[in-house]
Amino acid sequence: MKAGYRGTKKANFNNIPIKEEKFLELFDTLKDDFTLEELTLANTTLSDYAAGQLAKSLEDNGRLERINLESNNVSPNTLLKIFEVNVLSIWCRVSQVKMTQIKFVSRNQLQNTA
Repeated sequence: MKAGYRGTKKANFNNIPIKEEKFLELFDTLKDDFTLEELTLANTTLSDYAAGQLAKSLEDNGRLERINLESNNVSPNTLLKIFEVNVLSIWCRVSQVKMTQIKFVSRNQLQNTA
């Protein structure tokens, strides 16, 4: 998703193996995208590092309402960062008298057993 895709409300990349550099490009684009409402990345080989970059991008994105990261390689700490950013976003929206419901799905993450 690049600048030419502005206006897209839903992006579904489920079950598509995506290279980390493509995730980083996507998440960089999210910083300035205020139209995307739903991002679905289930079973896409999302790494912990890329998910951390997603958390940073979400700090600047005030529109994304639904995120699905099921069946990837994201650690609990990184999932917590993403969740905390979403909770802060909810609080900011409520304080501006715009009620919003955020959906965040992150089941079935590959755990490091080392």
